[in-house]
Amino acid sequence: MSDIPEEDGAAGHDPGWLREHQLELTLATDRRIIDHAHTLADTLQFIVTETRHLLNASHVDILFEYADGLRNEISSDQAEIGYFIPFGESIAGLVLSNHEPVLVNDLQSHPQLRDRYFPREVERANETSPAGRSPARSVVAAELTLDGQGIGVVNVEAHPDVQFDQSHLDFVEAVARQISMALSHAALFDEDNFRNATDRLLVEATRYDSDMVMRQVLDHILSALNSLAFVKPDAAEILFADPQDGRSLIVAYSTNNADIGVRVDIASSVCGEAFHEGRTVVLQRAFERPDYRPILEGMRCEMAIPITFGGSNRFPIGVLNLESSRENAFSNVGQVLAERFSRRVVNAIAMTKIRADIDSELQDQLMVLAADQVLNAVHRINNHVGSIRAIVAELLDDIDSPQPPDNEDVAGRLRRIMTDAEHTLEIPGELRRRIGTLQEAADVNEQVEIGLSSVRIPQYIELVTDLAPGLPNIPCTALDLVVENLLLNAIKAMQKRPGPLHVTTWLDERLPREPFIVVTVRDAGVGMTRRELEGLFEPRQTSRRGSGLGFGMVWVRGWVRRTQGLIDIDSKPGVGTTVNIRFQIDPQLIDRTAEGGNAP
Repeated sequence: MSDIPEEDGAAGHDPGWLREHQLELTLATDRRIIDHAHTLADTLQFIVTETRHLLNASHVDILFEYADGLRNEISSDQAEIGYFIPFGESIAGLVLSNHEPVLVNDLQSHPQLRDRYFPREVERANETSPAGRSPARSVVAAELTLDGQGIGVVNVEAHPDVQFDQSHLDFVEAVARQISMALSHAALFDEDNFRNATDRLLVEATRYDSDMVMRQVLDHILSALNSLAFVKPDAAEILFADPQDGRSLIVAYSTNNADIGVRVDIASSVCGEAFHEGRTVVLQRAFERPDYRPILEGMRCEMAIPITFGGSNRFPIGVLNLESSRENAFSNVGQVLAERFSRRVVNAIAMTKIRADIDSELQDQLMVLAADQVLNAVHRINNHVGSIRAIVAELLDDIDSPQPPDNEDVAGRLRRIMTDAEHTLEIPGELRRRIGTLQEAADVNEQVEIGLSSVRIPQYIELVTDLAPGLPNIPCTALDLVVENLLLNAIKAMQKRPGPLHVTTWLDERLPREPFIVVTVRDAGVGMTRRELEGLFEPRQTSRRGSGLGFGMVWVRGWVRRTQGLIDIDSKPGVGTTVNIRFQIDPQLIDRTAEGGNAP
């Protein structure tokens, strides 16, 4: 229903009348923009409908610019919506290229414009216009801008009896400004609530794992992005520079969980180009770039927006990447809105990244401190055991004392103590060897088997192993200790309840260009609540699982990070817990002759 008093639009030939109704339309549009009950599409359709009525027009269209033409997004003629109009064969394209409006009342007699008129759907279907001739029509068209950039055109067409003049052009240009204002407002989101939510996560939620905090903050960001009109990607990712490799970006968050942790080469990717050059890069058609590698399979269009931080000397910290399964999916207005959005959330992204980096550094320092404490404890054990060994030696020498104990019994017990002491004395050397050993190519299955052999599996647990043959080696040390730690946790979680304990290795090729070797430990234990899962990596955590989780899992997570791997944990109370440790590998290393290796 119109918010403007009903009057005959034919009176629009009076400039004073037009000016009055222009102000009324502006006021009504402003009210709709502020009222969140109206969507952007509703507001734009209202503007089109009222403009058509007030100008006595036959058609009013809002066209947005794409890479190779203009798309009719909002129209008084529903049959026109979605049609693409080429730049070089349209009056709208002329308006955009010249940045000047067009006003013509006798289109057929205009030598330049008549050949640029692009027929409407009815004319295309019925061929009502003679070949090479435009219909008898009056046209006024004005450019749409946002942030000083041309993004589209407002196009008004009428019967030639309606003679447009400067007052009509002023009206249409005012309508264009209202459309730009509506678009700008649509690019806004509840920034106060957004900042409060992200600040609370970043500052107050110190007891949570930094990876989980990052996921929650970035989830807020992507939710806000999805609320924007004309920015509807099929997939979205946020990538940061890889701290381990200056030639790569790493996916920190994605609408597709399988993409998280994937490394993207800066030199040969759309994201890398945006990051390196500090500008938005849009690839409308994947086939136009032979080396194009979408982060998510099946995507045909990509827009990468650099996330820059700093004052006068701004520098990139990451990339907001949007992908679509449709070619030519991102319009200029979508690009401008997405760029505006990235500028508004850059502080939240930067603080999230800084927190994650600091937390990672603190965790690494914690690991070093822990190693020092362990070495110190081992040194003390060494002293005590050395003393015990000397006493035992003396006892063996004095076994022929005047009142000796049962010699055979004492000697047997002392020799067992001696053997245990010798084994204990081996611990420091083994620990130093593990800490001091550089990363080397390790056989995953062999390491898993060593870890399995180090743990006594209770009789009430059915151990089920499925190790995929032919897996490539990975650069790491002490994977067996990780497996051992996970097995001990799983056994404690099962709390003497019969059930299976699965240990598998497999090749994850859901992303063929970014395959992973996965080590999975899945128990049928008591499981964890969401709160327990959120605090899983806290040192000295006590848990109702009865698993003693705490520093052991802190070490596991630190080890995974140092090997540039990924760890994800899924747990449900009463069902059990699954831990996946993933190592990205070069697809060329995969042995295609080996059987097995599919996802469990």
